[in-house]
Amino acid sequence: MVILLCGLQSPINIGMILRTAELFGWEVQLCDRFGVMGSSDNVDTIRDFSCGALDRGTLATIAGSFDGLELTKANRLIAASGSPDATPHREMKWRKGDWLLIGNEYDGLPDEARAISNIEIRIPVPNGYFVKPPSNSPIDQIRQLPPSRHGEPSLNASVATGIILASAFDGGSN
Repeated sequence: MVILLCGLQSPINIGMILRTAELFGWEVQLCDRFGVMGSSDNVDTIRDFSCGALDRGTLATIAGSFDGLELTKANRLIAASGSPDATPHREMKWRKGDWLLIGNEYDGLPDEARAISNIEIRIPVPNGYFVKPPSNSPIDQIRQLPPSRHGEPSLNASVATGIILASAFDGGSN
């Protein structure tokens, strides 16, 4: 099974996802549209937070877009979503060959990723309004817009991935 990271910008999140994916036996591919892997500092941070997973080969493919990825090998493309209409993650029955699509920290999945997905899943969270204040050290230094879901409940990309993988391991995969 494969996790496809769609434009993640945080090397910390990428490293933590690699660590979690290795533990649960998932491969990771990265659509690196923001050039995260082009910086040796970012790669060092990913290495640190992956706790060795990066060096053991957990990150299988690096691409700038979906064009370089072999999506035809996927059984189903499962999009992690915040949509209230999406299937709760605990109800998901995973199959060999499924790919999990995870979006970036600011905007979630790009439209092109949602358009090709077969199923959308969500992690149920309480209602609320949680404004993210400006960062002292933002991931995207040139971004002028607030996050797309500004104030809506959401989880960090690595936390959400960990919850979904644990759920898949605990009873949702077959």
